[in-house]
Amino acid sequence: MIKDTKENNVKKDVVDNTTKKNSEYWLEHFLANYNKSEKRDFEKINTPLKNGPKTLIKVSSLVQIFGKGPKGKKALDGVSVEIRENENLAIVGPNGSGKTTLVECIAGLNKPSEGKIEYLFDWKKSPMENIGIQFQKSSYPNGLSVKKVINFYVSVFDCKLTKKELESLIKIFGIDEFISKNAQGLSGGQMQRINALLAVMHKPKVVFMDEIAAGLDINIKFRIKKFMKEFAKENGMTIVTVSHEIDEVEYLADRIVVLINGKVAASIYTEEAIKKYGSVENFFDKYI
Repeated sequence: MIKDTKENNVKKDVVDNTTKKNSEYWLEHFLANYNKSEKRDFEKINTPLKNGPKTLIKVSSLVQIFGKGPKGKKALDGVSVEIRENENLAIVGPNGSGKTTLVECIAGLNKPSEGKIEYLFDWKKSPMENIGIQFQKSSYPNGLSVKKVINFYVSVFDCKLTKKELESLIKIFGIDEFISKNAQGLSGGQMQRINALLAVMHKPKVVFMDEIAAGLDINIKFRIKKFMKEFAKENGMTIVTVSHEIDEVEYLADRIVVLINGKVAASIYTEEAIKKYGSVENFFDKYI
């Protein structure tokens, strides 16, 4: 039996403090060394993990019907997909194919009509504790500043962030430029930055990003995509991105799932898609 002694507590504090310092250093290092003109990493293609990664979320035969009777619309029609540890996934497809509906079901925002969703990672009260989600559109109570919104999320999710970590994150997302403004009166691009920050602050197991680059200027767009990829790797997070942008899918995703009319039309590793079709763009042309 291991006794909980003062010595053990001291050792634990040392480990915790070291982890925090390492995290602070990493964020400050990213911020200090980020170069807007750097594009080498942007052109690299992810290599899928060779040793079967652990499944974090398993979706089986998911059906979602909106409405009743003959007028009911089947948004998802028997969708099965796995989200795996350290294997970034892109969900793509034309408008109305069921991408957002699938994400909403996995994130607990919609209850599916049929099928099963299994959360195979550790959680305490709810699996949603380990899920982060960034939608294109969000609304916040009128009169709240951006700073107050961020502080509210920090307290709700009990984020283990030091003051330095939070300050670095705010700068990386470019939120320091408008942190005192009313959150409800921000532009679409500014709202995207806040939504992305709030989705990752608690370092979830899985983070869903819905068109993360929409409305962003080219410099901040590349910085956030680069940061998201490196931050996820640093903290053992898996990114699931919903996107129409070919370069975003190619840069972020290890694996691509195509939805057409609520069904999985294709599931392929990015590397394999490039080998088979010549490019991700050619793959998109075939399926979308």
